Amino acid sequence: MADSTNGAAARLDLNDWLFVNTDLTLHVHRAPRGEWIGLDADSVIGPEGAGLASSVLRDRDGPMGRAAQALTVRPR
Repeated sequence: MADSTNGAAARLDLNDWLFVNTDLTLHVHRAPRGEWIGLDADSVIGPEGAGLASSVLRDRDGPMGRAAQALTVRPR
């Protein structure tokens, strides 16, 4: 689920832009509870094509961790 952050947080049209995540960092402060995990995702993109996608990971009881992905953003 955490690897979906960059797609869920896309700020540009996916038909026109590529968002390649070069890494994934995951910080979890407790084990998930239940079957479902959601994310509250956002991204920022700098003027030179570097960006960051990040999300708060949640389960039925609330936040359980964070994910971050460094991005390389380029036109298709």
